[in-house]
Amino acid sequence: MKQETPSVTFDGDVAVGTTLPDTVEIHTIPDQLDYGYVVVNKKRVLVNPKTRTVIEVVQ
Repeated sequence: MKQETPSVTFDGDVAVGTTLPDTVEIHTIPDQLDYGYVVVNKKRVLVNPKTRTVIEVVQ
């Protein structure tokens, strides 16, 4: 939550289960290899970096 990450624009609704395209850069979370995050449409979301699927919309 403390990381200042620029928001990327994604056409459509960002919800749990949404798969993000390869063009969206997923940022790693130290000591959490099963999770990544990205800010999409000004919402911070947790992502499974292997499948690129949104796990949780945090903000």
